Amino acid sequence: MKYIIRGLKNMKNLISFTARNSDVEACVDRPVPAREAMPDWFKNMPNTNIDGARTAKACMPFLDTFTSGYTQTLWCDIEVSDNGKKIEFDSPFRPFSTTEGIKWHDNLFPSFDGYYDTETHWLTQWEPVTPKGYSTIFFHPLNRFDLPFVSLSGIMETDKFNTPGTFPFLIKKGFEGIIPKHTPIYQMIPFKRENWGIGEYSFNKIERMKQTNNIRKEKIGGYKKHYWEKKIFE
Repeated sequence: MKYIIRGLKNMKNLISFTARNSDVEACVDRPVPAREAMPDWFKNMPNTNIDGARTAKACMPFLDTFTSGYTQTLWCDIEVSDNGKKIEFDSPFRPFSTTEGIKWHDNLFPSFDGYYDTETHWLTQWEPVTPKGYSTIFFHPLNRFDLPFVSLSGIMETDKFNTPGTFPFLIKKGFEGIIPKHTPIYQMIPFKRENWGIGEYSFNKIERMKQTNNIRKEKIGGYKKHYWEKKIFE
């Protein structure tokens, strides 16, 4: 029950996803490249404002957050009501779990201002399988402050462990309504496990001036032209 999302011959690395069971394989939305879950508000944003100044739409580092890695989306609607204590869904495949009557702080996990403190988890249905030596970081969809919840972050050695499990999330206080099907619930980026250390702290005036001049000599898109590299997640 593996779903290979990257199958191009020229790809150096391949990530696949394994389903919880055969029913999930047939019925639950599969993870997609993150660019396919890009929010409408970003897609509809103009590159410049009425004064001609560039918006975040023209910022390549900002764009990369929406196009890097893979995203799991909801496979059903979820209705939140009664001050976040009642959550219902319309799918035979349960998207979340809650521990009735238990709060985060009861399990020595802190409460956070602005969020209900009921213990809630996404139930993962598809797990990434990465090449040897690669782990996966799971996190709330980047720059998606518009979502009525926040998913916590975690790192797993997905080259060795791929058992479906639980992924904690918090619901914003005051939210009552529908979290619709196809809403992105978490994002995943594979990375190579390597040891790192700080080499030095310094200021290279010549290199800084070179970079600044390269940016300034372009009216628009200097970073993209001189430094940005396309990241491919198929």
